[in-house]
Amino acid sequence: MTTIFGTSDILSAPPRLRVRSRFVDDVDPGPGFPFESGLPTTVEQTLELLPTDGFSCWVRDTSGLIGFGRTLRIRARGPERFTELSDAWKAITEAAEVEDEVDLLGSGLMCFATVAYSGESAVDSIIHVPEFVLGRRGGRVWLTSISTAEEPPLPPILHAEPLQRVRSARAEAGDLDPEKWSRLVEQVAAMLTPIDTSAEVDAFADDPTLRKIVLARDEVVTTEEDIDVRAVLGALNRSYPSCWTFDIAGLIGSPRSCSSGSRTTE
Repeated sequence: MTTIFGTSDILSAPPRLRVRSRFVDDVDPGPGFPFESGLPTTVEQTLELLPTDGFSCWVRDTSGLIGFGRTLRIRARGPERFTELSDAWKAITEAAEVEDEVDLLGSGLMCFATVAYSGESAVDSIIHVPEFVLGRRGGRVWLTSISTAEEPPLPPILHAEPLQRVRSARAEAGDLDPEKWSRLVEQVAAMLTPIDTSAEVDAFADDPTLRKIVLARDEVVTTEEDIDVRAVLGALNRSYPSCWTFDIAGLIGSPRSCSSGSRTTE
């Protein structure tokens, strides 16, 4: 079955998704119970139960959402990518049948999304709808199934596999070495003008030419063994427990601007 769509495909014939969310922390192990040996009690135990790849997550401390499997993925590029993805998602939600016994933030129909900064980017902006979502909030644990089938599918049994931490790694500068980075910072600093008065604040707010400057540089890390993404996410979660740690379509991070008091991701 095709699971990757452009936004025009979705708008012309939105799939009819059937969604069911139910608690799994108050049921006995059996058909539909996803854990091999009871509920995990720590972040590390939860990570060990995930496949080594092919999953998505959005977690903070011990709460959040983890998706695995794929029901569909929507792609968009260009300057209208936000609008196109938003319209496609609206069409999907309007066509969906949702049975939500949980009624918590993150239950019911949901998706993971990552959108390119630039409208000229050659990288796809993506909405990813997993087949299953494991959620935890306020001490409760639930499972959501999302599919096109008449009956909700049974989730796979999640077996624990120890996290494989990197034993040795070598880091090198990427496209920007320290000297090039310093020059770039100087160039950007020269573009910034202090704002001292309310009139200057209003003038800046009305100026469409410059809204935001983002500086970033890459590093190339070489290891002798494959990198276990689960271990990377666990390390980020431990180091920044008040930030949202995420893995969406290969984009991994735990930015400070994505902390519990912020609604934006940098």
